[in-house]
Amino acid sequence: MAEHFHIDDIASFSTGKMTVKITHDSMNFRQLLFCFMAGQELPVHSHDVDSEIIFMIMDGEGVVIEEGKELEVKKGDVIIGQVRVPHGIRAVSDMKVLVTITPPL
Repeated sequence: MAEHFHIDDIASFSTGKMTVKITHDSMNFRQLLFCFMAGQELPVHSHDVDSEIIFMIMDGEGVVIEEGKELEVKKGDVIIGQVRVPHGIRAVSDMKVLVTITPPL
């Protein structure tokens, strides 16, 4: 049976730090929903594996940092990259970001 959910039904925000919810986890891919309040961030980091990462901005505005370069993003934007390349996110407004990693870490 196919999985079905609505982003707004599973999204949750915290004043202390961003929240993360795993929406799917299989041998083929992992998908996570990151919820940021304005000013929160996922620090720049990388993983020493050959996986790809897809950031889908579901709501809000922010900045995706990749290799020290900042890219302004907003609802509807999609960014595709490599997980071994240093990357991070900073929220300018409250943001929902659906992240897919394939193959999963």
